[in-house]
Amino acid sequence: GIASVPFYSRVFVAVLNFVLNIVLVTRFQVIGAVFASLISIFVLATFSTYFAKKEIGFTFTGIFRRHRDMTAWVRSRAFRRENE
Repeated sequence: GIASVPFYSRVFVAVLNFVLNIVLVTRFQVIGAVFASLISIFVLATFSTYFAKKEIGFTFTGIFRRHRDMTAWVRSRAFRRENE
């Protein structure tokens, strides 16, 4: 079901991180571990964003639009209080 998608995506990313650590740490030591973690986190963020968009219609532009609307609302309320 839908609850298994986050579980399996995290299992996949954990295995990916393990494999990348084996490959990259042997060649680049600490920097390899850093890049393995960065790649794994990026893959997890991509999976999460894709499935959130697919299931609930999530978009980053929607977040930014709401933030802009909320900022404008707060500023208009603050301006009214200064003039009262």
